[in-house]
Order: sequence, then C-alpha cells, then structure tokens
Amino acid sequence: MNQFDKNKIITLDIQDPQQINAALIQYQTLLNTDQAFNNQQFDVEFTLNSSNEQRRLQPSDAGQNLGLLKSALDKGQEGGSHYYDHEITDTTETYISEVILFAAALQYPEIKDTIVDTAKAIVAYTRRMNDTSEMWIDDMRVFGVEALYMLASSDLQYTYLLGQFFIPYWDDEHATQYESYLASLLTKHGWQPTLIKAFIWCDNPTFRTGMFKDDPYSDAVTYQPLGEYLKENPDQYDSFKQMVIERFQAKPVLLSSIDTTEEEDEDFSHHHPVLWLYQSLFSHSDFYDEDETLDAFVQQAFMASTLEDEAYDLEAHIRSQVTDTLVIASENALKERAEYLAYLARDERQYELNFGTQILKPLILAMPQGEQLWCYIENGEDRCALDALEEVELIPLAKAHAPEMSAQIEDHLCSFEYNNQGVTEELNSILDLVRGDLLTDHFGEESTIEHENGLITTLTVTADNDKGRLEARRQQYLRVIDVFYHALGKRELRKYMMESLTEGDEESLLSRQDYYRRYSQLPAPEATTSDADNEPLEPALSRDVQSIFSSFTDNDEMLYSKHFKHVDKVLRTSRELCRPTHWPEPHMGFMALASYQLHHDFNENLGDDITEHYFTT
Repeated sequence: MNQFDKNKIITLDIQDPQQINAALIQYQTLLNTDQAFNNQQFDVEFTLNSSNEQRRLQPSDAGQNLGLLKSALDKGQEGGSHYYDHEITDTTETYISEVILFAAALQYPEIKDTIVDTAKAIVAYTRRMNDTSEMWIDDMRVFGVEALYMLASSDLQYTYLLGQFFIPYWDDEHATQYESYLASLLTKHGWQPTLIKAFIWCDNPTFRTGMFKDDPYSDAVTYQPLGEYLKENPDQYDSFKQMVIERFQAKPVLLSSIDTTEEEDEDFSHHHPVLWLYQSLFSHSDFYDEDETLDAFVQQAFMASTLEDEAYDLEAHIRSQVTDTLVIASENALKERAEYLAYLARDERQYELNFGTQILKPLILAMPQGEQLWCYIENGEDRCALDALEEVELIPLAKAHAPEMSAQIEDHLCSFEYNNQGVTEELNSILDLVRGDLLTDHFGEESTIEHENGLITTLTVTADNDKGRLEARRQQYLRVIDVFYHALGKRELRKYMMESLTEGDEESLLSRQDYYRRYSQLPAPEATTSDADNEPLEPALSRDVQSIFSSFTDNDEMLYSKHFKHVDKVLRTSRELCRPTHWPEPHMGFMALASYQLHHDFNENLGDDITEHYFTT
C-alpha cells in the first residue's frame, strides 16, 4: 500500500448522474462529520464500479469537462500535465478522483443543488479546521480547491465559495501558487459583482491581494486592484459597502489564530476586520512592523475621505447592525483551547486520591471481561481474565467508553503513530494520573521542622498501619500495567517505563529481572553461561546482563552512576558473570566496563584469571 492511499472508498458508475449524486451525498456526510480525513490526511477516493469494470477513475471520466478538469489541475503548485499521459492503476500514487467526480458531475444540471451543497461542505470543513495541515491529499496538493474552481468557472455566483476556502491560517511555504485560481477568474471576467463578493468573503489578505498581484513582496500588479476600480467607478462603491455589510450579517471573519494556551477567553472587540479588508483594496508589500509605512498607507485618499476613515465608518455602521462579534476563532482552535484547559484541570488533580483510577476504570470495564479485570487490579484476583486478554484497540475503545481517559491518551499520542504502538510508546506518560493517584502517599502527615540555622525540613510521616495500604496501592499500579501490557498485544514497553518501575533504591517497584519476567516475552534460555559447567543463564538474568552490555556499547548514551550501580547489582554478584568472554563483541564501551571492573578488583584486593582478562580486552 502506498503512503497516501485512501481507505474510504466510494464506488459509483461515473456515467450515471444519479450514482454521482449519491456519491456526492456520501462525501458530504464524511465532510460534515469530520470523517473525510484520517490523521490529517485526506482519506477518500471515488472509484468506478459499473457492470463492465471496476477501476480507479481516470481524467477521461470527466467526459465533456475534460478541458475544465485540466484547467483546474494545471493551476496547482506542481501543475497537472503529469496526470494525463498514463493510466491511474491500483499502484499509481495519483489522487485526483475528487476532481474527476466534480468535473463529471458538472455535466448534469439536474444534480446542481447537490454539487453546490458538497462545495459548501468542503468550505465548511476547511473553515472549521483553519489549518492547511488538515487539508493535504498527498505531499503536494490540498483537497477541494479544484472542485470549487470548476464550480465557479461553470457558475460565477459560486466564486465566493472559492474565496472562503482560502482560510487565513494558510501554509504559504508549502501550499504555494494557489492564488492563481481566483486571479485567473478575475483576469477573465473582471471586477463584476461575483468576483467582488469573492474578494469580500475571502478571509486571507494574501489571497485577496493575490487576485491582482502575483508577488506578495512587491507592489507590482497583474490586474487593476479593487480599490482603483472603485475609485474609477464610484457608482459601484455603495454596492460594495452593502456587500460588505451583508457578509458580516451572514458570517464573521475567521481569525488567523488565537492563543490556545490562554486560560481566559480573548476579547475580540479590538479587532478591526473591515480595516483589514480595506487594506487589501490596493497593492502593497508586507508591512511587517513598519508602523509608519502602514499609517501612511491607510491615510491615502479614498473616495470622500481616507482609506482608514472609510473603513472605520463602515465598521461602525456594521457594528450598529450586527449584534454578534465581527470576528471568530475556528472551531478547531476553540477545541484545542478546551482540550488544553481540560488537560490543565486533569494535571491539577494528578495527585488527588482516587482521581486517576476513576478516569481509568471505564476503560478497563469496557475491555473483554472488564469486571474481572478490574477485580484483578484491585485485589489480584481473577488472574485468568488477564491471561485470556488479547490485544484490544485502545484508542477507539477509550473514545467510546472513557472520555477522560481518551483525552489523557490523546494528550500524549503522536499523530503519525495513532494506534496501539503509539500508546505503547507513550504509556509511561499516559499513566501519569494513575501513577500520581496510586503511588502518592495520601495517608501520611507532613511535619515541618525549623532548625536553628534557619533551615526548614519537611517530612512526611506515615503511620505503620498505613504502610500496608501504600504497598497495596503500589501493587495495584503494577497490575494496571499488567492489563495494559496484555491489551497492547504484549509489545515491548519503552525504556522510560522500565526505568520508572525499576530505578531508585527505595522507590523501585520491581527489580530489573522481575520486570523482564513480567513485561517481556522472554526467549528460551540462551547459551550464555554462568559457570564452567555451561549451565545456561536464567532468561531474565540473561536479558539483564545484555542490557548492561547495551548501555556500555550505545554510542548515543551517556554513562552515569546508575549504570555502574547496575553492574554491581548484577555482574558483581557472580564472579563468572564478570568474565569478559561473555562480552558479545569488541567495542570501545567495554574498555570502560573493564576499567570499572579493574577498579573494583583493586579496591577488593582481588586478582585472578578474570582480572588478567581485563588487561587483554
């Protein structure tokens, strides 16, 4: 399967307008429910399924609109010529079925309403997201724009949808040359009302000025700016202002971004979207932080006043007519802020008694034999339910049954590994709240001692009868990990999880070897031996020994005191384990290990054949 192949396949007979209509309605549903994308990638393909054949759609399926299709594809940042000279097979990395479907659909006036509704669904999705990273078809093109362009080319009254499509938070480094879609329509049709409406309904100033200039860093124009047109045709100015009023009555301007980490709602009243619109009536290069240049620009004469005064006068009139705010944040930005605030609220309760287990419990109960699994976590009973537990897809299960735990998982997952492997990779972080609940001493009392020298010591004093409760909760935490280990298909847990459980003389929950026995699928005993009788090492001990060797031979890992303590705890317990013949291969890291062992032998006044081996390593 290719990297950008699609999973949601909508089949149709491309020659049948009723099937095209049905396919468009299916597509609308996916867009309106945010299911058309998967992990920020467009995930829909339309394929042919007729009585005669089944295949991917070809440019020729556009029928009489093949020329229209080519004019749409040719304007993309990579052009479209490479789509036309070969068949699109199952292995071809070409994803233009949406364009082909719209081109074919526009041949049939009887399904025009469905086409328009689908175009509006495309625009609505992009404005909900307001982020081109949520719009890619593959690594070169965004979705939707060709479809909207072809609709506008066929019926100019819908050009405003194309203007709306170009959201303010647009990646102008990677999604380039899309200004040509609106610019080509302006060049062909001039500043007629439909093109002026598209200008007014476009919330991205670069795309507005891009209608009449192709270099954002220059004042040079390719067509007459709208401001110049209005100055030459003052009788059109009232109609322009009325269109601006109608736009704000219908929909506020989409903000480019908001601070999603700000806990308080932003005050949008200081924004002046009408002034932003007026600033793009004329050609100018970016002002950046050049306030004086901007001031001079907005003070230029326009109509009976200045550009700035005309904008503020119209904005004051609009505010008297429109009760709602004139600007709005995207749904995606508001969702991100809500998720961030929820994260802060959860994090604040990280060490609260029973909070972590309360949000975890619905997820465990939703698993096969969930009641028995929860019983196992609580008291260690019903181990058979754990043994019977096979891999479960945790992300959709949490979404369906444990919303707070789902949010905790989402906080730590990477979009490119949105699966059980990703959960395994981040399990240590995902279980922060559970760990904060079960491993925190909720029963001790703090005692503060102020010393004569001014030093203050704070101690947590736990009664002897509460120490048993603490140990019981520590074991519950291990059993939580047991359940996740099984539910995740017994994947190898990350080093961070192992270290959190095994490191620390007083705080470790397991020895390293007990960890391997519990959370690794250990192989049969290896040929590594512990004495001259060639007795194989116990698998967990063998794994522990190998982990020491790995630490010393990892060129990217710094050696700290914990690594040398690990050597003492494992290798120094048996003289035979210290023998360099166990070392798998020559490596400079073993020089450090040999030096440390020699230092120990010297301090212990020990010398034998193993000591001699260190000198020849």
